[in-house]
Amino acid sequence: MDETTTRRIEERIHERFGIRYLRAENGEAEAEIELHEEDFNAMGLPFGGIMFNLADCTAGAAHRSLGCMGMTLSSESRFLRGVRDAKKLVCRAKSRKAGKSIGFVDASVEDEKGTELAAFTFTFVNYHGSL
Repeated sequence: MDETTTRRIEERIHERFGIRYLRAENGEAEAEIELHEEDFNAMGLPFGGIMFNLADCTAGAAHRSLGCMGMTLSSESRFLRGVRDAKKLVCRAKSRKAGKSIGFVDASVEDEKGTELAAFTFTFVNYHGSL
């Protein structure tokens, strides 16, 4: 799969989830998502899956900003607190290590007030060549 095709697929995914990238450079990335009524669970909190998708995509952008092309191999999620009045989620991700085969990225999701809601660690396996 060439880089142009990969980018088109990623753009469709980001568009579907409503993810807007603010920056991605030097192993760091930042993205945000506006929350809508359907993004909240029965307890009135943003769905954990929305936070995970935002973190996964943002961590991937941080990893790619170092010239790596990889897929999520594993992740760890820590949901720290809920917030009922959030209108936007912001994710910041930073690469810990980008090796030849494996990369590690930490990500944090906050509400628009800067309250940390969740923390994630992602492991990416790099692929070389075509899929």
